[in-house]
Amino acid sequence: MVSVIVDEGLHAFTMQNVADRAGVAHRTVYRYYPSREQLLRGLSESLSQRLAEAGLLPPQELDAWTSYVAPLFEEFRELGPALRASLIASVALAAQTESDAALTSAIFDALAIRFSYLSEEQLHEAAGVFRALVGRFTWYVLSVELNLETAEASRGVTWAIGALLDDLERRNDAAATSPT
Repeated sequence: MVSVIVDEGLHAFTMQNVADRAGVAHRTVYRYYPSREQLLRGLSESLSQRLAEAGLLPPQELDAWTSYVAPLFEEFRELGPALRASLIASVALAAQTESDAALTSAIFDALAIRFSYLSEEQLHEAAGVFRALVGRFTWYVLSVELNLETAEASRGVTWAIGALLDDLERRNDAAATSPT
């Protein structure tokens, strides 16, 4: 599947082409993945599983993300074509996996606990920016499209997370002391 998407593009991503590349009957592919969308979700979930197997479970504490980004981005680099295929597929199909949604929700919850005086709207915006910073899309743009070394990309994202958290801290302190 990865080679079909990366080599030929998403337009060539059919269940038959995937089966042909894998050297199996298309019925075999359908047995495990009843639709093309489910096959793509399976790819994203397998990448999430690989991150978990590498010990890269998302941190529960916000401050721990600054030391998490470098190994995460390094693993993204190691995933190579599989990561690229998942990016192409998720953009083209506007698909968000369960693990993506769970990560966004966990980041929102962690922000809500730490910055309890901020509005839900502010927390939602911050969670979106935070999630984007630590995502595979950001790694791809920085490392592949802008040619930053993985270490440079992770340092830049770590700086951005720190700046975001500092700003949220200032906003939270101001909201805590302002008259309601």
